[in-house]
Amino acid sequence: MENQTSLATIDVSLREVGAVVGIRQTMARERPSLGEAWDRAIDGFLGVIFAVVVGLGYLIPLAAIAFAIGFGYRRYRARPASAA
Repeated sequence: MENQTSLATIDVSLREVGAVVGIRQTMARERPSLGEAWDRAIDGFLGVIFAVVVGLGYLIPLAAIAFAIGFGYRRYRARPASAA
């Protein structure tokens, strides 16, 4: 008995006296229709496009700053030493 109870699940529900009991939804979901599947596919595609645009919104300014720093460093380093 002890080796079987370690995998058991206990489901406990508490509610106030007089509270309305909700109907529990089943975990199984019906397959979506072709139209719903198409809408989900388009939403997923647009979600990826939006994420790429937001990512570029972060990366482009950072790349510009890195380019400016690199360009300034090369220009500063390439300056000939002045004779005093």
